[in-house]
Amino acid sequence: MIPKAFRALLGGAAALLAAACDNAGYQVVVDYSMGDSFTFLRGAAAKGPVWVDLRGNPFADAGAGLDAVVAEAFRRGVTQLGGVSFTTDRDLAGDPQYRIVLVFGGAQPGRSIDRVCQGDIPTRGGGIGPDGEVRTLAVFCADSQSRVAVSGVARGVDGPDSRNLRKLLTLSLQKMF
Repeated sequence: MIPKAFRALLGGAAALLAAACDNAGYQVVVDYSMGDSFTFLRGAAAKGPVWVDLRGNPFADAGAGLDAVVAEAFRRGVTQLGGVSFTTDRDLAGDPQYRIVLVFGGAQPGRSIDRVCQGDIPTRGGGIGPDGEVRTLAVFCADSQSRVAVSGVARGVDGPDSRNLRKLLTLSLQKMF
């Protein structure tokens, strides 16, 4: 039997931990994984830059700023490969069959993740939400099959250079591979 005072202390600690997670400014969840995706990434990276197929842009810019932020954050996310580069330009990709589809706004609930790899990518709507919230869904695709999917949210985002957005993107890659 746990004394009431100790239960109250544990409850308070749990509440503080939950609040700390909420205040981190970014969170990432692995939605789906077939396993061994790292092998597929390694193979794609050996052929040249890995394509990041950006879908949606929550910012008013033309995308050049967001493209550079995504490519750099993803490069930082896979340090175990060293020297892996990413591009948002399909024509520069080493093997565009292997790609990461990054959906800003997140996918609509009830949609199959495989449909993202097949090009069916309806989103909840772009833009920055309340409290500077930006939602993402990142899916690593091998042709039309998904290998791993990670969703995330960043808060306090005011532009593509936001620290929380960069952290979200880097952590997304780390969780994927």
